[in-house]
Order: sequence, then C-alpha cells, then structure tokens
Amino acid sequence: MATKYGVENIYFIDRDHTVFNTNLATDRGLVFPKGSFTEFLDSVFDKGKVMSDGVDLSSVTGTLRTYT
Repeated sequence: MATKYGVENIYFIDRDHTVFNTNLATDRGLVFPKGSFTEFLDSVFDKGKVMSDGVDLSSVTGTLRTYT
C-alpha cells in the first residue's frame, strides 16, 4: 500500500489513538499521548479526505516524519 501511494510508511490508527497496524514495525502498538496530535486525529476521523498535521518526530525512533 505504501508503494501504491508513494509514501514511506502507512499507519492505521484507531479512535483510542493507538497504531494498530503499520509497515514500520517499531511503531506498531504506539499510543499517542493526549495533545495537539490526538486532537488532529479526532478532527479527521470519518472526513473522507486527506489532511496533514505537518512534520513531527517519531516518539519511538526520534526520526523526523510528515504525518498526513
């Protein structure tokens, strides 16, 4: 799926802000702490369109990532 959409990693995040599937094994099971990112997630559920929260560091690996 990542190749199909031309992205490096794909995250599937549930309404509890937990990564339940991803092609980046180190982030599987990651739970995002309450804050601006989880507010962003809550605002995009069921919208049916691509939205971006910009650039942030992976809380597990420290790698700079773009979350869309």
